[in-house]
Amino acid sequence: MRYKSNCRLAAMARWTGLAAGLCLLMLTAMAPSATAAGAWTGKEVMQDGVLHVQNPASPIEQPTTLTPKELWRVSGDEDDEFLFGVLSEITCDDEGNIYLLDSQLNVVMVFSPGGEYLRSIGREGEGPGEFRRASDLFMTADGNVAVMQRMPGKIVVLTPEGEPVGELPVPQTEDGGMQLFAGGIRAGDHVVLHTNRFMRHDDGFEVSSSIVAVDGDGNKTAGYFENSEKNDFANMTFDERTGMGALVWTAGSDGRVYTSEVFDEYSFNVWKADGTIDRVIEREYKARERSEKEMERNAPRIIIA
Repeated sequence: MRYKSNCRLAAMARWTGLAAGLCLLMLTAMAPSATAAGAWTGKEVMQDGVLHVQNPASPIEQPTTLTPKELWRVSGDEDDEFLFGVLSEITCDDEGNIYLLDSQLNVVMVFSPGGEYLRSIGREGEGPGEFRRASDLFMTADGNVAVMQRMPGKIVVLTPEGEPVGELPVPQTEDGGMQLFAGGIRAGDHVVLHTNRFMRHDDGFEVSSSIVAVDGDGNKTAGYFENSEKNDFANMTFDERTGMGALVWTAGSDGRVYTSEVFDEYSFNVWKADGTIDRVIEREYKARERSEKEMERNAPRIIIA
């Protein structure tokens, strides 16, 4: 999972069968409460040579209310001109044009800032400018469109008009395992990738997940997260606190990377572009304990038919 905010517009999709409606909203902030902010009561401590910013449970400022204002809408009615499958990612270029990745139809739809449909780029396949099982979308430093294919992992590059440019070079696995691309984003002068590798063993399998920075030649320049889990077929286990799906991350335009690696803790790491830890930001937080009925309902199961 990853959070990305490289557009000033937010997209909300509504699915009706295979049809989806797209609504673009502008978020406008209402003035916060007039209550003056108090003094910060947290503290900064060094732990194992790393700065930890420890915030208190209560914020020093009152919450700010965001009120969305609809700018335009593409209807999700089945008889509408546009039929969406699964809208999995959205991004914008410097002119405010909006690019929508439909991971089911394997196409990128382009709309103007005012909601006018401009064109569709990319298509399903394995040739130049083609992809399958797309997982992410971002703009490159030179203004092209990068579409990330989940499996087998590759990054297809198109011009904004849809002309194939090639593929972004990416690091290859040394052990020969299958590499999947879960997400990617441009951060400064490099690209940050979230990759998963699967290795099959005689009695089970191993899943390795990592977040790395890659330069224009496909060389790994920094690492921000690495985790490996082994499982055997006779005794399958899954730790939802740290397993696949628990990781949340994003990256800034300055090259910094932010990771939250345990889903029931209010804590995230701030990494410098070179892969060194800058600080850890924490907050007093107590996760809600689930009841036995909730635990049973959400217990992982493997069913062999």
